[in-house]
Amino acid sequence: MSMERADIAFEVNGAAVSVCVPPVRRLSSVLRDELRLTGTKVGCDAGDCGACTVLVDGEPVCACLMSAASAAGTVVTTVEGLANGRLSALQASFLDHGAAQCGICTPGLLVAATALLDSNPNPTEAETQDALGGVLCRCTGYRKIVAAVMDASRHADSLDFRLPRSGCAVGSSPIRLDGLPKVTGDEKFGGDSFPADALAVLVVRSPHYRARFAFGDLDAWAKAHSGIVGVFTAADIPGKNCFGVIAPFADQPALAEGFSRFRGEAVALVAGEREAILDLDLSDFPVRWTELPHVLQPCEAQAGGVQLIHVNRPANLLTTGFVERGDPEAALAGAAFTVSGAVDTSYVEHAYIEPEAGYAYMDGDTLVVVACTQAPYMDRDDVAKVLGLAVDKVRIVPTATGGGFGSKLDVSVQPLIGLVAMKTGRPAALAYTRHESMISTTKRHPAEMKATIGADADGRVTGMVFAGDFNTGAYASWGPTVANRVPVHASGPYATPNYRAEGRAIHTNGPISGAFRGFGVPQATIMQETLYDELAEKLGLDRLDFRLKNCLRNGSETVTGQRLEVGVGIAECLEALQPHWMRALVDADTFNRTNETWKRGVGVASCWYGCGNTSLPNPSTIRVGISASGDVVLHQGAVDIGQGSNTVIAQICADALGLPLEKFRLESADTAITPDAGKTSASRQTFVTGKAAEKAGRALRETMLRFANVSEKAAIALDGTSLIIREGEATRHIDLSTLEADADGLVFRAEESYDPPTQPLDAKGQGKPYAVYGYGAQIAELEVDLKLGTVKLIKITAAHDVGKAINPLLAEGQIEGGIAQGIGMALMEEYIPGRTENLHDYLIPTIGDVPPIETILIEVPDPEGPFGAKGLGEHVLIPTAPAILNAIRHATGVLVTKVPATPSRIRAAIRDKEARR
Repeated sequence: MSMERADIAFEVNGAAVSVCVPPVRRLSSVLRDELRLTGTKVGCDAGDCGACTVLVDGEPVCACLMSAASAAGTVVTTVEGLANGRLSALQASFLDHGAAQCGICTPGLLVAATALLDSNPNPTEAETQDALGGVLCRCTGYRKIVAAVMDASRHADSLDFRLPRSGCAVGSSPIRLDGLPKVTGDEKFGGDSFPADALAVLVVRSPHYRARFAFGDLDAWAKAHSGIVGVFTAADIPGKNCFGVIAPFADQPALAEGFSRFRGEAVALVAGEREAILDLDLSDFPVRWTELPHVLQPCEAQAGGVQLIHVNRPANLLTTGFVERGDPEAALAGAAFTVSGAVDTSYVEHAYIEPEAGYAYMDGDTLVVVACTQAPYMDRDDVAKVLGLAVDKVRIVPTATGGGFGSKLDVSVQPLIGLVAMKTGRPAALAYTRHESMISTTKRHPAEMKATIGADADGRVTGMVFAGDFNTGAYASWGPTVANRVPVHASGPYATPNYRAEGRAIHTNGPISGAFRGFGVPQATIMQETLYDELAEKLGLDRLDFRLKNCLRNGSETVTGQRLEVGVGIAECLEALQPHWMRALVDADTFNRTNETWKRGVGVASCWYGCGNTSLPNPSTIRVGISASGDVVLHQGAVDIGQGSNTVIAQICADALGLPLEKFRLESADTAITPDAGKTSASRQTFVTGKAAEKAGRALRETMLRFANVSEKAAIALDGTSLIIREGEATRHIDLSTLEADADGLVFRAEESYDPPTQPLDAKGQGKPYAVYGYGAQIAELEVDLKLGTVKLIKITAAHDVGKAINPLLAEGQIEGGIAQGIGMALMEEYIPGRTENLHDYLIPTIGDVPPIETILIEVPDPEGPFGAKGLGEHVLIPTAPAILNAIRHATGVLVTKVPATPSRIRAAIRDKEARR
């Protein structure tokens, strides 16, 4: 039964409006769906994330918690109303400080900050944090947001968008090329551009961890509900009902067939008119469930007699990764000192503020899917397979993506909306609810790890053994990648001559575990780095000095036998931290001498990370050309999920080409237009796609110089439709408008690919898994309340080797955002199926949880990377959690071995220590 409607009048952004909607309709829905003011974002519909913040009579309000009736007669201001024809000082300050990354939370933050600045033009940091505390951000780490708000009053009302001159793009920090729509509310994310005539889609999901199910009379049910156009099940899927990011392991159905393997698995789709779907109650949907025994822990899944989750995977083992070098048992037996330990980690939810969303439609015989994603070409291939289409009959058009961190590598809505569009002939739209997103999408792998490390009397590490079981959940996803990447990295960035590491991905009926910023390396690093602290203590060595003594250097061999000739920057990172380390230790000692209840601790941890796929092809292709109108057109298919690839790739190409950034026009990812630049993951875009962009820029330059018959020393410039080439005293003008353009409108063009040179790993894991590694180290300073177990972070100091900082401001933003996620992993984030399936019960760091962060950019160039650059996106998270755990141990004398280190776990560890006295 549809709800009664009423005419409701109010003012929005200075204009009188009237809508006819049910009085209880959320104000956020009215703004977005009726008034098309999609700058107001919806991340939770529960008031938890603050993305929908608007001003109502000058006060910040969560629009998802306000009814349309309550808005009657009020004055509402959305992000679209902040600019008034030109950027406000706050919006300009956000761009200048790099305070917007993916941009999904930016409107809510801008609106909340506007209310603060209206009453307090010069707020303190504490006042800023208090005012913005209700708005969550998952990308930035908040520090640049705080700085932008505090600096707004001293900022010009309009930002000067000058870009660096020719040859000076690399190493500069121009305003990000896609930044303006992020601060005005014009950016279109997955749920922001649904066609008005699109069918709305609901997904029926399993409420059980493992169950059989059977449908009743679906046709009769649909006919009994007005506005329902169709119900679709696995029986309606025309192709192969199986997808997966790694083809040999693909095992997940788009819609389950009679049997569900995890809570939240999709079993059916209901499509209907938007109003009918909004009013629909699925409680009478005709499906009968038979709940079956399930297993949620790897130890249960490996027990004898347990039902296999996949019949072709004995003992519920998905796969194993293995690396062995030397004789670790003999090395440990002969070591002067050894340490052993075990650490368990939890599921971690990606918690991007944008739930998965998109729409699909038929364009002739081509299916077009417009959705948020990290991997458009992978989406295309999976959608084509599931729906029985040729790949050239599927077009993926990525929207802006409001955070991904790995989970949006796997398809979500794409095959579902594609199926409805194909079956009905109408556009089909779907936006997951927050609960739906959390129960159905991938998580960070929980890990059960144990290790032993030995050193000689001089403090040199002689051997290490590591074993980790990773709960990969019901389907494979990126489980094979985690199992194989972890053994390569579990040694840390240290010389370890005798080594064995095994990573196992084990199926359970838990949530699917997939890619999450580091592919298992953050978990393994907690195990290794906490043992390094214990080993340094046994040796009587300073913890940072112990790491410097053992770290990899140019000429070192890794545990896979790869010789690192150049570009090894971990020593430089650790050395850069030394003065901060010494100061922090003195501060902690001074504090602890005068405080009994609170104790201060200092921790350090290092990381390394191979950029790109592990011993697998990993190509990117970039096309760049000159249009007849005098633009540099960059076909840039590397999806920017906030990390800045739209800007960084253009900066690299600009300097390689020798033309200024201001001449560039981006053609962003679209499988019908842009070449495949690979997936946005594995810290590969700056390195791999950047290298392709460098090659393409140089090739285009060579093409133009050859056309003009000049040497490589010539300088080029664009002035309108004129290409100007200068060499010595000679100047030549070429009228581009007189040249013949190709199908893309280009008169000069180049297309180049790059695939990092790697080698396969042999049976013992020996080989060259990565062409380039990034390095980093961090110091955590904190205080612990010994009676309550609470932790107060004081400061994080982070030194990261980026090879060459293409854009230092964006690099700092990546470091700060990664640290914030590392803080969450260390102290609060624990996804528990059935209990923490929203952003109220699942805690992520807020603006008040992230301390001051001092970033030190280390540049040890690697000649394999573009202008010497290395990847960064994942490295930045890896050292944070172990540094925090080591600092807690320094403060309390106890190591928390179940992560996150919540107050209750810290107190339990302290009590256990006291009981052993």
